[in-house]
Amino acid sequence: MRFYYSKRLGTEIPTYALYAQRVRDMLEEYVSLAKGKVRLEILEPVPYSAVEDRAVAFGLQGVPIDQGGEQVYFGLAATNSTDDQQVIAFFQPERERFLEYDLTKLVHSLAFPKKTVVGLISTLPLEGDMMAMMRGRPSPPMIVIEQLQQLDQVKTLASDIGEIPADIDNHYQPALELRGDIASTLAELTRLLSGLQLSDGANAAIAHQRAALAQIDEDACAYPGTDAGLNPAAVVLKIRDVVDDDATIACDVGSHYIYMARHFRGYQPRRVLFSDGQQTLGVALPWAMVAAMVRPGTQVVSVSGDGGFLFSAQELETATRLGLSFTHVIMRDNAYNMVAFQEILKYGRSSGVQLGDYDVTHFAAAFGAKGIRVTGTDQFEVALKQSLSNDGVTIIDVPVDYSRNTGLFAQLHDGVFE
Repeated sequence: MRFYYSKRLGTEIPTYALYAQRVRDMLEEYVSLAKGKVRLEILEPVPYSAVEDRAVAFGLQGVPIDQGGEQVYFGLAATNSTDDQQVIAFFQPERERFLEYDLTKLVHSLAFPKKTVVGLISTLPLEGDMMAMMRGRPSPPMIVIEQLQQLDQVKTLASDIGEIPADIDNHYQPALELRGDIASTLAELTRLLSGLQLSDGANAAIAHQRAALAQIDEDACAYPGTDAGLNPAAVVLKIRDVVDDDATIACDVGSHYIYMARHFRGYQPRRVLFSDGQQTLGVALPWAMVAAMVRPGTQVVSVSGDGGFLFSAQELETATRLGLSFTHVIMRDNAYNMVAFQEILKYGRSSGVQLGDYDVTHFAAAFGAKGIRVTGTDQFEVALKQSLSNDGVTIIDVPVDYSRNTGLFAQLHDGVFE
């Protein structure tokens, strides 16, 4: 910070001398509190000097003090490490009561040159009455908005907003943003990273993470099947073991996708399809149909629950009529379990979620597909391998036990269902 003060101003008008001393004391207090991050220069811009030329270049306001036209100065010019600049052209007496605010705003704007984005939700005409302005009547923004805009970037949001935009969210604070075409960026990064040799430390870190992932799978598979059905994690991992890396896997919405997301790992881009968070029950079967059309000759497997399957099961007629080949796995528990276990967690009971034990084999046959019901992991593996080597549509019905779902959700933060 460079404090420009002409001593003659204080000599001619003593109140300015007192004001200048107060400014100097406050600036020195900032320097003391900043622990070396703020430097202060006190300069007297005498007429026709290099110091005066520098003050004028910063934009400080010179005031004539006598009939001869000599200019005196009483202002502040500040810069940061990236050459951003803030200036108080002249410390006006009427703003002396706002001195600490003006100096703090100047320091803050240089310390944080990128303005914080503040979302504004209000039914009041804080930014001016648009209807009045359209009728030709002036309607300036309210003072509170003008003051806020001096420090922050204000973005108006709709009153019925359903989500917080990323640049307003407190959790979105990137140190560096890479903007542009994502596909082109990734292609260029791939080229630049080609042949990269990882350090021993990086390889060790990767090995550690791989071991951690393997441990998650191992721990999940430690639970044996029950009379209710197989361990869903074991079913998912069995699918992963059997299919090729270039297989297309379409995951429906339901409790099964908790296990698919945790345990099924893809190794090729655009091969594992999720409709995460969209509640689009029934999406997996149509996805599999499209994948079979655009990727003929490759393995295609869709996975759903027994409830989600019925949302689009009628499309089996379309699939068989078009001669498509893919496998659909139904992880059956005779309920809408994604709803059921959340009802239990929140209300202590489930309601309205039971589903009858319909016969998949006869249902599939009615549409010209093949239906298989299995009861054990070995039977499931055999049926899955056979379906992937055969033409046509195969539906494999495998019973699962979702009794551990509530335990998985207990790992979330407290109050998630409050």
